[in-house]
Amino acid sequence: MKVRAIKLNKLQNPNIFWSLVAGLIVFVGLYFYMVNLTVWNVVARQKAEKQITLLNSATGDMESSYMAAKNNINLNLAETMGFAATTNTKYVTRTKLGRLSSNSVE
Repeated sequence: MKVRAIKLNKLQNPNIFWSLVAGLIVFVGLYFYMVNLTVWNVVARQKAEKQITLLNSATGDMESSYMAAKNNINLNLAETMGFAATTNTKYVTRTKLGRLSSNSVE
């Protein structure tokens, strides 16, 4: 019986080794790229949250000034601006087409 031994001290195909090294470099580069992208997204989200806070406070200020201006409107202000109360009020209503045709037939 013959026994064969594999020599492991010499790499028989060096292309496999360099392919694995290149793949490792690519994956390490992708890892650092993804971590960098995550950090930038967190920073952008924090900036957006600050902007939302500022806009919400500005909206609250505008709402309070609107309510204050709305509460100042009354009949005396309208009269000083030249508006007058109407004396003869007429209302216009829209009649349905079926009702209009039945009335005109009679």
